[in-house]
Amino acid sequence: MPLIEVFGELGLRRAGGGTAIDVDRLLAERPREVVTAVGGLVAALATLMDPETVVIGGRWGTALIDEIRRETSQLPRAVHVRAASVDDEPSLSGARADALRRLQELIVGR
Repeated sequence: MPLIEVFGELGLRRAGGGTAIDVDRLLAERPREVVTAVGGLVAALATLMDPETVVIGGRWGTALIDEIRRETSQLPRAVHVRAASVDDEPSLSGARADALRRLQELIVGR
């Protein structure tokens, strides 16, 4: 199930039918299912890419970093998880988009 669907199933998407997450509600409720889903994503990433470190960003990601670390500490392959240290930097958004595009090209050849 795509992660955005996890948010939808938990009623954590903003009204209006988009994919935006209701971050205030997410932070107030701190549902275990979100942390479990993010832990599963980190596990998949660790299996596929073998990273040394996974950086979690965004308003809700950094707020849940301790819970995410606890979840990922149970993984069969240890991977260091840390919170992003810079927020809302346009040049970093571009770098992230470029890195994701390159990763997609490497994985699926497009």
